[in-house]
Amino acid sequence: MFAGTSQEIRVDVVGELRLVATATGAPSTSTVDYKAPILWGAQAASYLSGKTNV
Repeated sequence: MFAGTSQEIRVDVVGELRLVATATGAPSTSTVDYKAPILWGAQAASYLSGKTNV
């Protein structure tokens, strides 16, 4: 983002997001499992952040 400027940053997805829904027909046994992606960001050569709750 902002390539060629002093504010240029890079964001990489280093862990995939996962969403799994299981519908059994009964609310008590149906589930949704969500795992947020892991992002890595850098400005110039500086590390900015690790895991996020996107």
